Amino acid sequence: MKIITTILFILSSIITFAQGGAMADLKFEEAETAFNNQDYETTIKKLDEFDKLLGSIKDKSLYLRIISQDKLFDPTKLYENESQFNLLSSLRKNTNAYLKAMESNGLDERYREVYGISEKIEKYPKDKTAFQLEIKKINDNLDKYVGVYDSNTNLGAIHITKDNNRLYIKCYLSKNILPLKFVENDEYLIEEYLHKVKFTSENLSLEVDSEYSTKNIFEKRIKALEIEIENLDNYTGIYTIGDYKLEITKKGNTLYLHSLADTIVDLPFRKVEKGKYVCNEATSIVYLSKEKLIFHNENSNLEPITIKKIKP
Repeated sequence: MKIITTILFILSSIITFAQGGAMADLKFEEAETAFNNQDYETTIKKLDEFDKLLGSIKDKSLYLRIISQDKLFDPTKLYENESQFNLLSSLRKNTNAYLKAMESNGLDERYREVYGISEKIEKYPKDKTAFQLEIKKINDNLDKYVGVYDSNTNLGAIHITKDNNRLYIKCYLSKNILPLKFVENDEYLIEEYLHKVKFTSENLSLEVDSEYSTKNIFEKRIKALEIEIENLDNYTGIYTIGDYKLEITKKGNTLYLHSLADTIVDLPFRKVEKGKYVCNEATSIVYLSKEKLIFHNENSNLEPITIKKIKP
């Protein structure tokens, strides 16, 4: 009787293992299908079920998990969403495990691929403390980017502002205010247009680059407090030439050019030097001093036009 019981137990174990193996194969097939459909979250879910059925992690499931996690990892969201850091930590753990386990099997394409991923993520924080310190460092450095930047192209000036530890970019021509997404070091992304923004610390300039257009370089012309040194009210008032009138207004710490004929509306000035401001979003460059405006078109042979101030 004891022998029969033992035989039945062995047969039962064999049948259970076979059933588990068949179900596991189905789960892995589902994981592969999800991966081929670029549904990487479902891929990982099916791999969890596959590993649970087998009671261990196979190299093929670990490889597919690593590739799926790599697809889901978005460095541009790392410092905005802690779930991305958790994903990074799991990805780093899995790549290390795979490379260690498969090292004795020799070099193949999968090993190369996983090694490449491990090298790519090496630059990111390795633990929660380093992650939080990196976020603090990013936030502490934002003030140095704030200011007005000017381009020699027809893009005119742009303004970098900060609100709640987030940088924003504003183009005075379009009036759009768009958030900048931190990528790494001094690099950011205008996500809506997929434009890369890189600040260069040497001269506090920035580069805006897109695969659809040429790189545009903007140079920082003023610092946040330079405008406050002067009394901007000295420049506000009505300026006239013949029947044509312009008005200089002030909003906050910025001067604006406004046409009373409504052909020009609220174009901002930037400071060049003490007592001299320039508005280069208009067709002609407009220089401002305490007593006059000077219109000058650098692309023509016309003499500059001077408009005198008639009243404050």
